[in-house]
Order: sequence, then C-alpha cells, then structure tokens
Amino acid sequence: MMKKNISQLLEKFKTGLAEGKDPYFDSEEIEDLLNGISDEEAKEYLIPILDLGLRLYPFNQSLLIKRIEKECINENYETALSYAEELKHVDDPDLHVARLECFCMLEEYHKAVTYLDNLEAEKNEYLEEVYESFINILADHEFYTVGITFAKKAIKLFPDNNDIQLALLYIYFDYEKNKEVIKLATKLTDKMPYSYDVWYMLGASYARIEEFNKAIEALDFALTCKDCLESKMLKGFCLAGIKNYKEALEINLEVNKEKPTSLVQQAIVQCYSYLGQNEKAKLLSRFLIEVYKGNCPRSVLGCYLNTCMVTSQEEEMIDALKTLASTGSQHKMHLFLQMMVSSLMDLEDSTDYSEEILKLKIEFGGNMNLFQDMLFKKGFFHFAAGEVRSALQYLEELEEENSDYYLLHPLLTLCYLETGNKDRFLNQISLLPKDRLTVLSKINHIHFNPVHDKIMPRSKDLSSILIKNINNYN
Repeated sequence: MMKKNISQLLEKFKTGLAEGKDPYFDSEEIEDLLNGISDEEAKEYLIPILDLGLRLYPFNQSLLIKRIEKECINENYETALSYAEELKHVDDPDLHVARLECFCMLEEYHKAVTYLDNLEAEKNEYLEEVYESFINILADHEFYTVGITFAKKAIKLFPDNNDIQLALLYIYFDYEKNKEVIKLATKLTDKMPYSYDVWYMLGASYARIEEFNKAIEALDFALTCKDCLESKMLKGFCLAGIKNYKEALEINLEVNKEKPTSLVQQAIVQCYSYLGQNEKAKLLSRFLIEVYKGNCPRSVLGCYLNTCMVTSQEEEMIDALKTLASTGSQHKMHLFLQMMVSSLMDLEDSTDYSEEILKLKIEFGGNMNLFQDMLFKKGFFHFAAGEVRSALQYLEELEEENSDYYLLHPLLTLCYLETGNKDRFLNQISLLPKDRLTVLSKINHIHFNPVHDKIMPRSKDLSSILIKNINNYN
C-alpha cells in the first residue's frame, strides 16, 4: 500500500483512539498498517493496532502470529509458546521462527534442534527461509556460539544460499573471529563482488589483526560499492598504522568536514603531530582536552604535551597540567611523568602547607583512612602541577601516618629524584619491591620511544578504539 494511504489509515486510527472508539478496518487494512508503519514516532501505535485487529478478527491467522511475535518482543517467551501451541497445525515461516526464538531464549536448544530436524524430515518448503530468519535473530541476540552451529548446518543443507553465509559472516564479525571472517569474506567476494558489507568486514578484520595494507585494499573495494564515512574513518586509521600520515590526514580531514567527531579529531591530532605540524596539533589537542574534561585519552594528552615542548611553550603546558589535575583526570600519573621527563618541575615552590595539613587532620581525624587519602590526593595534585616541594609536605606527613600507603614510596622516590635529595631518594628506592621498574610503571603510563628518547602517542591507540566500537564510531 502507498505510504500516503498508510498515513491516512493511521490518522483514522488516531482519531478513533482520541474519541475512545474502535474505528473499523478490514483485515487487510490492519495488516497493511502493521507492516507499513516505519516512522519511529508512529511505532507506539503498533500494539494498539494489533489489539484492535484481534478484537475485530479474533481468528485471523496472520494477526494471531503477530500476537506471538509481539510477546517475543516483550520477552514473554512462555506466553508466546502457549499462543503458538494454539496454532500447532499451521505451517507458516514466521510462526516457525517465533517458536525457534522462544526455545533459544529459554535456553531449550535441544528443542530448537529437534524442531528444525522435523521440518527437514518433512521436507518443509519454508525450511531455507526459516533458517535465514532464525540465524539473523540469533545474531541480533548475540547468541554467537549457537548461531555458528545452526548456520553451519544450514550451509550444508543450502550451500548456494549466500544470505545464510552472509548471516554467518555477521556472527563471526561480531564475535571477533577474525580468521574466520577473512576466510569466509574472501570466498563471498567472488559470489557477492558488489556487497559493501562483505568488503567492509573483510577490511575491518584485517585491521583488527594489524594487517593494514590488506585492510586498506579491502576498504577501497568497499568504498567503490558505497561511499561511507565508516570505511573512510577506518581507512584513515589503517594509513596511520603504516605511517602514511599524509594520506591519513587528508582522509580524516574529509571525514571531519562531513561529520565531525572527537574520535576523528584525535586521529587528526596524531597526524599533525607526526607530520611536524605542531601548532595545529597543539590547538586541536587543547580543544579536545577541554571537550573530554577529566577523561581525555592519553594519545591526545601526549600530543599536546609534546607539541608544547617542541614549541617551547612551557608556561602554557604547566597551566594545562594544573587545569587537568584539578579536574580529576584519570591520567594524572601520566602527566606527572611527562612533566618530570620534560624537566619542567617548579622546584622553587616553597609555600607552607602545614596549617592546611593541620586543618585536614582536625576535619578528618576521626576517619584516618579518609585523612590519608586526602594527604595523598593533595600531594598528588601538587606533583601534577610541578610543585614538588609542596607535594612533599603532604607525602611526608602521610609517610608518618602510614608508611605502607599504596604507591606512596614510588611517588616519594620521584619527588626526591626531582629535588636532588640523594640520601632520601636511595632510601625510598630501598623500600620498593625488587621489581622496581614494575612499581614505577604503575605511575608511568606513558609510551616511550626508544629511538627518539621522548614520549610519543601510539598510532594504533585510536585504531583499536575504533575497531572495538566498529558499529558505534561516534
């Protein structure tokens, strides 16, 4: 039925609903309404329309099957099966699929196997169609292992059915079985050479295992099938993965122009940084730091701090670090080590915080754990801001209160290293466990580049984020 007629029927139903009356529709009009409503705002009327149809035509087989599907949508699977039992002699593909869905959702997989075996034994004309729909439903419910089992059986029965093989490919892809995706997708590219989804999943799976050149080749084919931002984004990340930052930047700028997202802008920051366009990298990364507040990805932080160092804008860098420390950034320790490496610690700070420490003790003295946490946090923040001597006032007080406080000694070690207090530095080192580097690495979450001896973000950081959220790249 034409969309215009569907709209007219829907308006008729709304009018009757508003007047508290049941408007009359013949059974075909009810079915047309149920099948034709696509507008999200109108979907709320589907169940009332179905209920009206069942009141008008209580023995209509199609409507009775839709009632079963409605119960499945509402996750009332036992009720759905009881309704299905009333139609046990009806041979309808939608009814078969609804029963199978109920069996699986109730974890009665053996019943699903038996049911399909019976359809096969009866040489049911709908068996192939039932398998197609059922496997897609399993994929939607993330029943990957069960879905793979049923899909493989269906492929043996119907080896030329590309739709079933495509459904299996979706399951493999969502289940992150990359080798299986690559094998099946490569086979399907011969059968379905113009399928965007096949080429895209092939490219994304290659990207997951960091075979970026093969990923780029597959994504190029995907883009010839359909011009899609999703593939462009992933291609940009793969180009960065092979250090082709110039082309990666071009693609990411194009994507950002069409649909700006923070993820794409992170990629652009990395490209700017690697291409030596430091001012652009600094401006965009500073913008992203403001956007992310206390949850800024470390790749963006690394780029920003690096560009500040390269452009000798130390004051701006310190200001940003203080701001980040005050927001409760999850990467505080990252920032501490970044400042230590860049030798920007303010060693001349000599503000006396003894009075504030006394106030804290009075305020939280009844709860020593909270008092100690406050001391560590204060010392932590001062260290982030480069105020090492101020940090030591809090940390040394904490050492007197509880010398076993978690991460206290690694942080004190770094403070004494910065202030040049050799004796206390060596003493703190002696208090660390034997695997001292591991302990310090709990504070240091920076990736060091051994070639350039400076901190650099890893290009694959962003690709891994994208690939893990491949269906939600915003």
